[in-house]
Amino acid sequence: MRDIPASAVTAAVKALCVPANNQLPPDVEAAVRGAYESEPWPIAKQTLGTLCQNLDAARATGLPICQDTGMACVFAEIGQDVHITGGSFEEAVDEGVRQGYTEGYLRKSVVADPIRREILNLLKQGRLSAGEIGEHFPVTAASISRHLSVLKEADLIRDQREGKFIYYQLNISVLEEVMLWLSQLKGE
Repeated sequence: MRDIPASAVTAAVKALCVPANNQLPPDVEAAVRGAYESEPWPIAKQTLGTLCQNLDAARATGLPICQDTGMACVFAEIGQDVHITGGSFEEAVDEGVRQGYTEGYLRKSVVADPIRREILNLLKQGRLSAGEIGEHFPVTAASISRHLSVLKEADLIRDQREGKFIYYQLNISVLEEVMLWLSQLKGE
């Protein structure tokens, strides 16, 4: 049995966030550049050319290849003889992504969806259950659940189980951090 502290998982994920957004594996980069060279359709060639320019700029500046770094998807394999201590593996990964995106100045784009933005607006009024949130949208409960999951993964909302219901509320600390950064950016 091998014990790995959750904090080590968090640190490793955090350290990988920036390189994952500003570097491609050599074979993938070669495939993109090869596709550019062989692409006959002008619009596609232009798009691939822009991607090649972004790859060069990312290498030179350390900035992300794409300005919309989106949502992180982490794929990990854990052997059966590994035990995570001091927290759960999922929470450690989520915290590593949160820290990596924050400290690496990577942009989270999960609020680009209008339903997610409206969910955040609804939660400004106070906490709501998934069912109460769902009443405001012409989509399935599964769709609302997925939107809530994305917002939670982005650390924009928190959930709390009470009996058979889960209530959602804004994660004010993250939103205050964003507002502070914006006011500093504007020079206020």
